[in-house]
Amino acid sequence: MTPPHTRETSRAYRFGAGAASDDSRPLVALDVDGVIVLDDEPVVPVTHQLVTAFGKWRREVAIPDGAAEAIATLAERCELAWASAWSYNAHEALRSALSLPEQPWAFLPAQFDADAVADYAAGRRWAWITETGMARSMSTDGAGMIVGTDGRRGLPSVDLGALQEALGLTP
Repeated sequence: MTPPHTRETSRAYRFGAGAASDDSRPLVALDVDGVIVLDDEPVVPVTHQLVTAFGKWRREVAIPDGAAEAIATLAERCELAWASAWSYNAHEALRSALSLPEQPWAFLPAQFDADAVADYAAGRRWAWITETGMARSMSTDGAGMIVGTDGRRGLPSVDLGALQEALGLTP
């Protein structure tokens, strides 16, 4: 499946089998549902945003306050990638709401299988932040971990200091 835009932009998404990264930093893969977009009844403050991807659809979402800041903190020291059923639409849809860079992150077809995250990490330390229900059903290689979130709280509930330490990053 190829994103519906130019060949140059499509290559930037680096998705599918054989996708590779030239980044040496630890990898943090982000799910969207239950992490950045809260579908369950939120128990934390949220901001409602109308998001769209490539003008094909529109959806109002609840983004937990602090999600953009958490992503910015992770991006300072880690490579970020999408591992979500939102696929290559995640970056386009959430770019404005989260102040993401113009250049899209890699999309990893991993919504039900941590192997795609491990393969993309290629021996680097990695973490996949996903909703807790998904996290319980997956295993990881020795270099990686799955970090579960409460789908009512999302990414701001993750202890980023502990995560960075687990990824081998010192404060």
